[in-house]
Amino acid sequence: MGFIFPAGDFADVSANWGVAFIVLDSSDKGKGWKRQNEHTWIFDTLYLNRDKQKITKLGEKKLFYWPKQNSLSEWVREPIKNLKPIQQGWDCAQLSSGLKCSDSKGKPSGSLISGSIGYMVNVANNVYNSPTDTWIVSSSTYKGHGFNVTSDNFERAVVNFAVRLNVNDNWISHIDEYHLPNTTLEGYSDYVVDCAVFSLFHSKSNQTSVKDLVGPNHKLYTFINEWFPWSKADIASMADKNNYYEMYNDAVSDKERFMYKWLKKKALSNEAQNVLHAAWKVLVKTFPFRSNFDFYSDGKNGALDLHLMRWDAGWYQINLLLKSAKQEKIPEVEAFRTHYKTLGKKIQSKICYYGILKDEFGHFTRRPEDEAGSYPD
Repeated sequence: MGFIFPAGDFADVSANWGVAFIVLDSSDKGKGWKRQNEHTWIFDTLYLNRDKQKITKLGEKKLFYWPKQNSLSEWVREPIKNLKPIQQGWDCAQLSSGLKCSDSKGKPSGSLISGSIGYMVNVANNVYNSPTDTWIVSSSTYKGHGFNVTSDNFERAVVNFAVRLNVNDNWISHIDEYHLPNTTLEGYSDYVVDCAVFSLFHSKSNQTSVKDLVGPNHKLYTFINEWFPWSKADIASMADKNNYYEMYNDAVSDKERFMYKWLKKKALSNEAQNVLHAAWKVLVKTFPFRSNFDFYSDGKNGALDLHLMRWDAGWYQINLLLKSAKQEKIPEVEAFRTHYKTLGKKIQSKICYYGILKDEFGHFTRRPEDEAGSYPD
């Protein structure tokens, strides 16, 4: 047993992380137990109400430990763990975002393996790193600390991505670790499909399609967006109507993308269908703007080439088009955001059910007995 409280109870310390005290039983003689067994510790979760000058117990927080091989981070890498890189360093685009190569002068960490359809940055195995250090690109990244996505680990990768971006990081949940999911439970295959659709449209979904992206030493990189969910025929038809002849020719002569072919074989939930339909309406609405807003500037940096004449341009590119054309609040975008938020909540509601996180307290629920304002949102 022990207790945990927000570090912000100390002066000039952030309240975003917790301080835990625990009493361990020194009579446990099983040396090396950490590497072999799963363990649980229970903490009283305490909150100091300064106005009422009292300490309130919010509930009990369970902290779990499991061997490395049972972690989500290991599980998602397992199908590709023996594959060696075929491209390393600056042989492949080392991205710092969907449309920028890193300008790092050091040796980049990312690499590509055979059959890669993208790279997922995936720092550590805890909630703390999830909001900032989980993102996807179509090539590799300078940062490393992640893994290639192939057809072999794709379904695991999208679950990993969607889960990490649908948890709350606060002083109660800060150091919670992710466990591999129980894939035998009812509805898991449907959950994977929901996660796959979610992985296409988040702000951390940096999947893009580019031609001649300029990297260090003026090296040029070209790569496609295998995460594109619509058919080349649909895009070719719109390109033809808008007189985008080069895009039309590229689409009709190219291959269908991995995500489109994968989704075509799946039954989609209503929530996933709503997201895809709403996203398609945004795509159609903004399609005529592509030739006029192919560059974006935030007023601080130079103009960024959005590569919008690529037929499989990703949502990251469409988002920048919306900003450039000042179309961020059109009804189609607002409808999409509503449906996307609904899908995220659905995914969140099943994270503990599938055993990926073992304790809901501190993540998803506000308990009615908690004092107003005392529980992290």
